[in-house]
Order: sequence, then structure tokens, then C-alpha cells
Amino acid sequence: MQTIKLTPYDNRLNGAYKPEGEVVVLLDTATGPFSVTLPDASDSENTKFTFVVTGSNQAVIVPVTGQFINDLKSVTISKDEIISVTAYQKKYYRVSN
Repeated sequence: MQTIKLTPYDNRLNGAYKPEGEVVVLLDTATGPFSVTLPDASDSENTKFTFVVTGSNQAVIVPVTGQFINDLKSVTISKDEIISVTAYQKKYYRVSN
């Protein structure tokens, strides 16, 4: 398992992790809300991303253009909320709340 911390000033997920396995992404929204773009789902088939908001603001998880999370263009998560997504056949699926 890998753990990555992202902030509004450093919110790049692409290239910040090793593909395959589980990646826990801590979203520090203490200084403000921000969005994170998921990597292309076709490059993430064996990776589960678990997002945790650790600040008081919201974060938005966005797949690359043309891809979706359970048919949604984005997912907004709030303080202390945890969601996990995994990729399958060029699409992301939410696998937990």
C-alpha cells in the first residue's frame, strides 16, 4: 500500500504513485477545496485509489475526459469522508463510501 498526500498547491496524482495495488490519497483541504484528476483508467486497471479528506473543505475527484466514475463526471467528497474507486475496462467504479 502506498500513501500520498495532496493539497490545493500540489494536487497532481499522475506520476505520484506506482501502478498496481492500493493507493491511499490523503486530501488536505485545510487551506481550501480542490480537485484531483484520476489517471487514465486504462493505465490503472490493477490499482485501487482510496481518497480521504483530512481538512474542513471539500475535494472533487475527476476522471480524465471521456471517462466516468459510476457514470458520473465527478464525485465530491467532504471532511472525514472516504471513498474508493477502481478501474475496469476504461471506466472507474466506486467500490465503497
